[in-house]
Amino acid sequence: TYQFDLDGITLDDAFLNLRDSYGTIISYDDQSGGNNDAQLIYTINNSGTYYLDAGAWLDAFTGTYTLSAINITANDDYSSDTSTSGSILIGESINGELESTGDHDWFAISQEAGNTYKFKLNGITLDDAFLNLRDSDGTIISYDDQSGGNNDAQLIYKADYSGTYYLDAGGFLDLFSGSYILSSSIIDLYTSCL
Repeated sequence: TYQFDLDGITLDDAFLNLRDSYGTIISYDDQSGGNNDAQLIYTINNSGTYYLDAGAWLDAFTGTYTLSAINITANDDYSSDTSTSGSILIGESINGELESTGDHDWFAISQEAGNTYKFKLNGITLDDAFLNLRDSDGTIISYDDQSGGNNDAQLIYKADYSGTYYLDAGGFLDLFSGSYILSSSIIDLYTSCL
């Protein structure tokens, strides 16, 4: 997985295309880099030559820019799929790092049907934490942005089935990176309502 950034210096609205070895556009971006800059995060399926096509939105602008490319897979602590090496037990906390904007860290967690759980994602240097809960297939079944206060995410979820779920730690709109603490606990709703 690579991250490509096209940052305008005097270019007002950067637009970035990623092209395959034949020159066909396979991905593009306009403003994911913030401040009218373009950012693409792309997982390469086939090794070979690709092309970055630096331009401006609707070809309407001119100016200078910087273009960069980094391999974010090499530095990633946890993958963002069901084959992740990350796992967390109920009652535990774990520290992680979103190494770049757009990064997600997944953690496998076992839950029992009928139990209610609380999951919290607290940003340390991560400015706006966003937490997804995924089922055993990796499909999002619940999510939260700021229920934990202070731009932290918190989910309370009653498990539908016993088995493996995944907690997906990220930043709001994939715009933020940084360190975080992910915690999990089981709660008794009757006691917490008293």
